[in-house]
Amino acid sequence: MKGEGYKTTSDADATSFQFESKGEKGIIHKKITYFHLGENIWNLGFGDDDGDEFDDEVISNNHDIRLVMQTIANTIYEFTEKHPERRIYIRPVDEKRKTLYNAVFKRRHTEIQLNFLVYGRIQNTMELFDPEKNYDAFFILRKKS
Repeated sequence: MKGEGYKTTSDADATSFQFESKGEKGIIHKKITYFHLGENIWNLGFGDDDGDEFDDEVISNNHDIRLVMQTIANTIYEFTEKHPERRIYIRPVDEKRKTLYNAVFKRRHTEIQLNFLVYGRIQNTMELFDPEKNYDAFFILRKKS
């Protein structure tokens, strides 16, 4: 799952990461933040960094999606290395991202399942990820060593 992505900077708790997307539109500052939702669930938020907040609905289209997605995956790895008990919740903000996330999880399923359990949500039903289905949201848990 870990691979070549953009270099990130992070806070000491590995809950906030910044990086620069470099592509056809120049340099775009990006931010990945893990927000505590309750109990032991953390939402992965991602978008263009505009200072204190970030825009998770903008479509930058800097033509570097492979590097951006790998960078996000690398932060999941880092976050769960530091906090292996935390569960990550990913809910795409629109249909385009939902299609993208499903495609990424399907394409990298064999590799991902070496270190993580992935669950998918269809409507209000949660189940172990099945590459034959399309999900509305995802939960990721680090496997115990």
